Amino acid sequence: NLLKMLIKDNKGLTLIMLIITITVFIILSTVVYLWIDPAAIIKDSRDKRRTQDVLMLSNAFTEYSNENQGTLPVSGITTDKKVLCSSASSLTCDTDTETCLVPDSTFFTNNLPVLPVDPEKTDDTDTGYYITKDSSDYLIIGSCDYENTEITYNLTIKDN
Repeated sequence: NLLKMLIKDNKGLTLIMLIITITVFIILSTVVYLWIDPAAIIKDSRDKRRTQDVLMLSNAFTEYSNENQGTLPVSGITTDKKVLCSSASSLTCDTDTETCLVPDSTFFTNNLPVLPVDPEKTDDTDTGYYITKDSSDYLIIGSCDYENTEITYNLTIKDN
């Protein structure tokens, strides 16, 4: 009986045909949505932006150091993570809470027009990017937040 109803030459859709069509559409939409995985795409795009920002900061710090006989645009770098920011305040990066470091104004004039801001942050009072040094005093720039793997860049600059 059901098969006869489906095959029957009607000018409109029967209720059963409509339910089957909607069900197939929902199943296909779900499969496509799960296959595309938009959440993972968004996470990857945020991490790519963080990687670009970390490299941009690294290049700017290297250029500044080369132009200024090895001096850096910030002081007070320790082995603790210090967040780069536009105005001094206390910020948290991972589990560390430290006073942030404000780069010298000539850094912005000659090397970097503005501080990049993490995709999860709103302004440069907390950029979401940090600077630290390793046990050999070489500088490391990284992102406080990341979706998949930690984003850091080791500079060939030593903090004197």
